Amino acid sequence: MSIRHPNMNTPKASSLRPLVQAATLLVLIALVALPSLAFAQTDVRTSVSPREVEVGQLFDYNVNAQVEGNQRVRLLGRPKLGRAFQLLGTSGTTHPVVQGGKMFNVLSYTFKVRALTPGKHTIEPPVIRVNGKPLDLRPVTVQVHQRGKGPKQQPQRNPREKEEDRVAFIDHELEPTHKPYVGEQVTLAYYLYAQAFRANVEPAPPDEPSLDDFWIEDLSEQFSGRRQTLRINGKVMERANLRAYALFPLRAGTTRIEPLEVDVRVRGFLRQPGHSRLESEAIELDVQPLPPDAPDSFYEGNIGQWRFEVTTDRTRAKMGQPLRIRVTVRGDGQIRRTALPELPAIEGARVAGTDEKLDRSIDRGIVGGTKTVEYTLVPTREGTLTIPSLEFSYFDPKQEKYETIDTQPIEIEIRGGSLALDHQAPPTPEPDDKREEADVLEALVAKLDAPRADVALTSSKEPLSRNPLFWALLALPGLGVLALWLAGPLSKLASKQRSKRKRANPYKTALAKLAEADKKPPADKLDGVRAAVTIYVTDRAGVRAGAVSESTLPEHLEGLGVSSALAERVGELLRGLDEARYSPDQTAKAARADELRDECEACLRELEGERRAKKWSAQSAAAVLLALSVGAAGMLAPADAVAQGDETKLVERAVQAQQQNQWEQAADFWGEVNAAHPHAPDVLYNLGTALAHTGDYGLARLALERAALHDPGDEKIEKNRDLVHQIVRLSQIERASGTVRENTTSEGLFWWRLATSVSPHFFPWLLVGFTWLLLLGSLARRRSSNVALRDAGLAIASISALAIVLVVGGWVARDYVVNDVHPAVVVADGTQLREGPSEHAGLASIDTVLVPGVLLPVEDKRDGWVELGFADGSTAWTSSDNVAMVDSNEAIRD
Repeated sequence: MSIRHPNMNTPKASSLRPLVQAATLLVLIALVALPSLAFAQTDVRTSVSPREVEVGQLFDYNVNAQVEGNQRVRLLGRPKLGRAFQLLGTSGTTHPVVQGGKMFNVLSYTFKVRALTPGKHTIEPPVIRVNGKPLDLRPVTVQVHQRGKGPKQQPQRNPREKEEDRVAFIDHELEPTHKPYVGEQVTLAYYLYAQAFRANVEPAPPDEPSLDDFWIEDLSEQFSGRRQTLRINGKVMERANLRAYALFPLRAGTTRIEPLEVDVRVRGFLRQPGHSRLESEAIELDVQPLPPDAPDSFYEGNIGQWRFEVTTDRTRAKMGQPLRIRVTVRGDGQIRRTALPELPAIEGARVAGTDEKLDRSIDRGIVGGTKTVEYTLVPTREGTLTIPSLEFSYFDPKQEKYETIDTQPIEIEIRGGSLALDHQAPPTPEPDDKREEADVLEALVAKLDAPRADVALTSSKEPLSRNPLFWALLALPGLGVLALWLAGPLSKLASKQRSKRKRANPYKTALAKLAEADKKPPADKLDGVRAAVTIYVTDRAGVRAGAVSESTLPEHLEGLGVSSALAERVGELLRGLDEARYSPDQTAKAARADELRDECEACLRELEGERRAKKWSAQSAAAVLLALSVGAAGMLAPADAVAQGDETKLVERAVQAQQQNQWEQAADFWGEVNAAHPHAPDVLYNLGTALAHTGDYGLARLALERAALHDPGDEKIEKNRDLVHQIVRLSQIERASGTVRENTTSEGLFWWRLATSVSPHFFPWLLVGFTWLLLLGSLARRRSSNVALRDAGLAIASISALAIVLVVGGWVARDYVVNDVHPAVVVADGTQLREGPSEHAGLASIDTVLVPGVLLPVEDKRDGWVELGFADGSTAWTSSDNVAMVDSNEAIRD
């Protein structure tokens, strides 16, 4: 039953209802549409912190964007840092937030950057798109100062005081706590603290700070494995060692040690795995200079607590019988930098040899050791031989004063013996030894084969990979064998291909996959979007499913003719899928899944449009690549080795100089020719022979090793190379004769020498021959009606197939050894070996005596230093200026 008010006007109420509905609809439209149009309320900022840094110091480049409404905001690429900076890491996220009743999409990224070059540098911003439209961002300027000249940074608070609720942080310990002296050991240890019951923290290898102002000893092995459980501010923390160093300051003043940084993976119960980058505090260390009142015998490296002594192996000896005098220092300090006083000339004895031994030790984190210099003395007359007192001065940083130790003189009774008359003769045997050595060297040099007068300026053995004839001869029998063995399967495959023409369009299949993903939860929707991209590009672009990634797919698409912008969008789509999948915020994940689904559909539509317009496909790309390969093969075919113009005159002058035995001029001329033709074996052979006649055995061996590498099997090249090697070994033995240690002359390059002795054409032509035999055997096996001939064909085909496997294995093994082993020739005399790639690293103790011409494998290269390997398995570093690579394309410099 209805009740009507007497004053109610029914017609008017019904006439207002459409107006109310229309107004409500307009309000809803405004609520939905206006936020998407609020482009003017976009707030984007780029900044750096701090704005002034020193060389080697780290700073943050921050990108923050906040857009109102449901606009999509994306970061494309990275800031353009140039060569003045180095990007070390990136972290950031995009997520929605609600502030004051309004919804915003917030993008926040931080780039960790290291300054490399002093000056005022500008960093161009990355690209940020809002709803597909790029924003104009301002570049930022960073002032980079030289080390020690930048503004003082305010020290940060300890992470434990700043954020007590952090799951993990890095702290350091520094000993001693007082101001150290120059050369005094400072122990620096970095520790990773993690809350014991909240998460499991797994650190990656840390990015270590630059320690150029110190002589360094790594103590990480001494501290490794030390884990402690501590209670800090009421929380149970586990402490693990990250790195530990013994630092010995090289100069006085304030030294800054930049933060140590490390990436960690955090996992825990009911906690989604994540990654974080932690850094320690920067350290400022005030180093005191040494007191000015140093004794005259003090050396700046003698800092620590030392004991000094001089001993002898006997107090009685016969004339001519060797005596060993040992000068020894032992204690705590940087033993490598200590300098022992030299034994002065002693009347009635001569020094037959010296040897230095170094025994480094680390005891409970304290660096020390023993250094001994052993002198071998030969008494030359009867009587009392007196070893004088020696003085050793050092600075003790604990006592803060200089100390001097004086040894007591040692008297040795020398009696006459059977060698008395020999040693009373006035001439010493040293000149005769040197004359004998010179005679041996001259005899070896005289055995060198003469350089060539008829010279080719190109290698006669160009790589077969540049010869189209080789590939034709290899491909024809291979295709024939495939045709014989795959005749049946090919016919079946052809029928299947005909049936595949009726299959569904991959573009429509991908769109159907997207439509199917719309009905699924966010995580499954993200998988559906990736599956749609995979379906399309695997069919249209011929990409393997495993290669569909943000790093490889854009480059592949560009190679097929897709525009760079569209290929980049596809890569960003894949990156967004990976980021969204591991987002902990489910609301943000759902919103992001919808955005990526729409972006995927737009990318697929544009890809299909470009494909139809440009007709790109895997087959057309392959055809283009084939045409380019054929063209490149023709272009790379060996050219005529004809010397023209100035080169002809230069070669003539070089030949004339070597015929007149003017070896220095010949070496200069051949060096100029080598600069234009670094791979010509004849030029390298003549250059190496001329250098050997001048006595430069380091560069001579380098030239002859390169000649043998480019023309293996040449008898003259191998003969002269082996003769120069003998001269180098003789120089090693002569250099080692002044010491009592045993010299190791083995170079440890057996497999490289074996591999390079085989011509690079040997295995390829052998492969061609066995491939043709395999084809002939297969023809006889399948086409002949004669049973005996068929059996013979089967035997030939089987043996050829086995031989092909062995030949390919030998070819691969040879190329692997040749390409993996990189030998270098020592070209500088007096080459020093160090334990690390730094002038501050300690000198390495190696049995091999380094003289110009020694050939050693290079294990590593780093910033102008090379790590050399030795036959006993040890390694040492030296400056790259001291060696020259055998497989280098650079000309040989004198």
